[in-house]
Amino acid sequence: MTFQVKQVISKLCVWFSKFERGWVSLIFLVAFGLFSVGLSAPLRTERDGYYRFQGAMYALKKHDYFPVNGSVWLPLHTSFMMLPQALFPSSQLAPRVATLFVASFIPVLLYLLTLRLANQRLAAVLVAALYIAYPFSFYFSSSTLSEPVFLALLLLSQYFFLEKKYWQFGLGMLFCQAIRFEAWFLIPWYMLEIWLIKLVSLKVKILVSVLLIFFPLLYSGGGLIKERNATPYYSQMSAMVSENAVSGIGNFPLAVSSWNLKILEATPLTLLLLIAIGLWVFYQRVSETKDIHSEEILNFVTAPLFLIFMLYVQVFLKLRDWLPIRYTFIPIVLLFPVLGLGLKWLFRKLPIKTFWSYYVLIGLFMIFEFYSQALNTKILMETYLPNNFSQIHSMINEIKRVSGSKQIESIQLLNTENKYLDRAFFYYFLLPQRVFVTNINLTELPEILKKKTKNSLLITESKNINPKINLPIFLKYGEYIVYQVGDFN
Repeated sequence: MTFQVKQVISKLCVWFSKFERGWVSLIFLVAFGLFSVGLSAPLRTERDGYYRFQGAMYALKKHDYFPVNGSVWLPLHTSFMMLPQALFPSSQLAPRVATLFVASFIPVLLYLLTLRLANQRLAAVLVAALYIAYPFSFYFSSSTLSEPVFLALLLLSQYFFLEKKYWQFGLGMLFCQAIRFEAWFLIPWYMLEIWLIKLVSLKVKILVSVLLIFFPLLYSGGGLIKERNATPYYSQMSAMVSENAVSGIGNFPLAVSSWNLKILEATPLTLLLLIAIGLWVFYQRVSETKDIHSEEILNFVTAPLFLIFMLYVQVFLKLRDWLPIRYTFIPIVLLFPVLGLGLKWLFRKLPIKTFWSYYVLIGLFMIFEFYSQALNTKILMETYLPNNFSQIHSMINEIKRVSGSKQIESIQLLNTENKYLDRAFFYYFLLPQRVFVTNINLTELPEILKKKTKNSLLITESKNINPKINLPIFLKYGEYIVYQVGDFN
């Protein structure tokens, strides 16, 4: 009898294991399928998205597969972007599909982390669904920005940490630190937690500590030796902030209010309300029942709230401005498992069977709010794109059509007033042609005209025609004129 009971229990464990894998697979497939909708439109992102693509293409051409120095960005995302370009050099979609694939694991990891914290499958599934519906997730999932890749690795690292797989956690954090500086800010907290865990051997503590500090020391040390600059990114950002004289810089209260407004703009109110309820429930569990361990406090509360605090600090220290709203994405998503606690509390206080009509109304309100937020997010995220982005995109397609089988080797962009005639757009949208694109000014123009480089084009605004430009016109498009600098083979 005892043997039969053990067999039944064993079969149930196998069944539940498969059931768990079924939920994980379903969430991934739904996320991948819905996020893929974004691939149907041309890439519309902040200029950083195009420049990250351009940087990866340039590094690939130089065979610099892990560009530690020489770029303002950390190197691993550049390496990540190089892989799809190496496999599919003529594809505009390849780097976006690679990002989309990784981004589709984010709701899966949020599901697993919420299941661990809230211990309720319904709440965990809804957290994954809310992330998929979150307007920012749609924007990032099919872009070429670093946030989704970083977030997926950070959530995976947190999962390893909570599962007590410490060396895997350290390795994951090493990768995170090579993508974005947010991971650097978390080093002291995780270092402290590792050394406070009594059941971890000294060997493991030392190994994880080395993994946590290895890349920051390598990167900063290499920068100091080669360029006398430990963090080129913050040096450039600080110079740009000072040059543009952004309001609120150096003022802590204004920095706090500015970022809080960005969070309100970027996050639907229902999500913020559920996160607030979840934080309250979390506090109650810590203070009353004592059933939450310190590693859960660190991962689910301390880490995201500290990253928000560091946004304030960076603006106060004049290391960056508060304008790009996308910087709020990472800390808000890290709070999603706590949102699951808020949902669990709501289901307990208002049972679904009894108050089903309330949940229908809440659902309808959330659909309306998410739709409105999606429109707002699109506007906010495209603030840094030119107003005539569609015209520039169409002009590039027209250049490709007119050139036909002729290979364009170089393009010079003569900017006089429209600062958004930017080479990053051309590098990306000219694919499959790989063209060398440069920005020039009026003082450089005579030299360009004198050389008459073969297979080369010069693009400028038609309202700023210089009478000295005596070149055949390749095409006119809207407010732009494209000149043929040299003969085409």
